[in-house]
Amino acid sequence: MSVFLDSAMPNDLREAAGYGFIAGATTNPVLLAKAGYKDLYAAMVEICTLLPGTVFYQLTSHTLPEMEAEYHRFREISPNLALKIPCNLTGLQFAARVSHEISIAMTAIFTPAQAYLASQAGARYVLPFVNRTTRYTGTGLEVLT
Repeated sequence: MSVFLDSAMPNDLREAAGYGFIAGATTNPVLLAKAGYKDLYAAMVEICTLLPGTVFYQLTSHTLPEMEAEYHRFREISPNLALKIPCNLTGLQFAARVSHEISIAMTAIFTPAQAYLASQAGARYVLPFVNRTTRYTGTGLEVLT
């Protein structure tokens, strides 16, 4: 099991790096905006230098060609950059294409079946939405079984 900080705040990242047990960070467009970043590329360059571990960048594109273009733009930022991709059909297709080149975390996992599909597409990590599933169905922990 790995512990990742879900933040893009530079002070949070610096503090977490000093703990010695944080594996990295996950980001998304909302977290990056809350941290004041306007340029996503520059944000990821900075964040990847603040943490020695894996830093997940969530793609903002929604079609396969757009995802591929965004990936090619961001992939050379740092060896510790990884991708966070929503678990939908397009995300699964994209993961299957690039998971041999870069670590993938599939997010928006609501069911064990989605976690299985993510693993088949080459995702190294799955990020289940336990809290959100609990709010919607009352059975969020079942996504982990």
